[in-house]
Amino acid sequence: MENTEAKIYSEVYALIQLAGKDYQDMLPDKVKKSINLKRDKGYTPIYNINISLEKQNIQKDSLAILANIQYNYWCTTEQEKRDFIKELEQIDIDNEKRIREKYNPDNIFKKQNSNIEKSEETALVQIEEENWKNKIIKFFNKLLQRIKLK
Repeated sequence: MENTEAKIYSEVYALIQLAGKDYQDMLPDKVKKSINLKRDKGYTPIYNINISLEKQNIQKDSLAILANIQYNYWCTTEQEKRDFIKELEQIDIDNEKRIREKYNPDNIFKKQNSNIEKSEETALVQIEEENWKNKIIKFFNKLLQRIKLK
């Protein structure tokens, strides 16, 4: 079983390295040492700075740790912290709207009914009815078979 916690810290370490020396210097030595000790030294993720982090397959836990670092160490004023929190809240609101549109409970049955109506086909099937003579003959044949079995 692979150690996902170590991979998460490896991702955080790589992202901090990508942030630059100024941001690294803002972190306390205790935090840097902790991240360095917990990371998987055999796993070195590579990120492209021209592509957003959302599209680079970064684990959610790594982003959560990075957001915590941003809030606690890289936001230098209370206004920056408030703006960062508002930005995170807006991201949550946007995600909720997207999910609500995709899985709207009010429209679930409407979509299913419209699909059913489109796929339903009706066809006439001719049912052959047995006449009364054939029914009587079958009845007696079954009766004779039962008598023979006894």
